[in-house]
Amino acid sequence: MKNLITKINLTKMVILILAGVFFLNACSVPAQPTPDLDDAVDLAMQTLQAQFTQQAFETLVAQLTQAAQSSPSPDVEDTVNAVPDLTEMSLTETPLQPAGTPLPPTATPLPCNQVSFVKDITVVDGAIMAPGEGFKKTWQLSNVGSCTWTTDYDLVFVEALQ
Repeated sequence: MKNLITKINLTKMVILILAGVFFLNACSVPAQPTPDLDDAVDLAMQTLQAQFTQQAFETLVAQLTQAAQSSPSPDVEDTVNAVPDLTEMSLTETPLQPAGTPLPPTATPLPCNQVSFVKDITVVDGAIMAPGEGFKKTWQLSNVGSCTWTTDYDLVFVEALQ
């Protein structure tokens, strides 16, 4: 009988020690870092900026699509001599619109900034060149929009196969 009581007390003691070990181990779990409010605000602002940029791009695409469908194609012979010299082009920074005030899309009856490709002046498409060979590519373009080109205009690569 005494042996049975000792076994029960020993069992209770082991269970009590194991429960204490589990309890103390639970207290040592590393805490998750508290997110910084400034980081959350930065992420929210970046998200808004991306959404406004996409909205502006979609508006521009819609306007250009509408303008391209409503304007007649230019006569190449009439526009050959009105092409600016693009060999000495300089890059300028384009100012960004402030975020938070999206502009509503508006219909443009006659597109202001419209360009038409006329022909390759140098290095025709498909020309075979030696690896590493330098070249200067020149195109003839025509202003088919309603605005006059000034020195403030820049030709900028946007998207195509290179």
